[in-house]
Amino acid sequence: MIPFPAKIQFKEGSFVINRDTQIYAEKGLFDLQDYLLELIKPSTGFDLTKSKEEQTNNIIALEFDPSLEELNSEGYRLFVSKNSVQLSATKPEGIFYARYETWLNLPKAF
Repeated sequence: MIPFPAKIQFKEGSFVINRDTQIYAEKGLFDLQDYLLELIKPSTGFDLTKSKEEQTNNIIALEFDPSLEELNSEGYRLFVSKNSVQLSATKPEGIFYARYETWLNLPKAF
């Protein structure tokens, strides 16, 4: 069971994964980056690649954000724009749940 969101804010637009989308992860999140790559392939048909540096366009980013200290260790922020998806948390556990939530919002199969 994933933690229930403390807050949901819907905005206009969406992010579309394409064959050029990359996944970036900060140090300490590489295992979750690999797992997200595996989860996305059946839903999209794309073999996405890892990005070695943070980008602002066509990227899914897994990153630590100390400003989210009000969240518990499993808390996370999932921010989606037309250019990127940012999965942020203070601990790897939070990124784990954000990654799972991202997967839940993908089509089940390509």
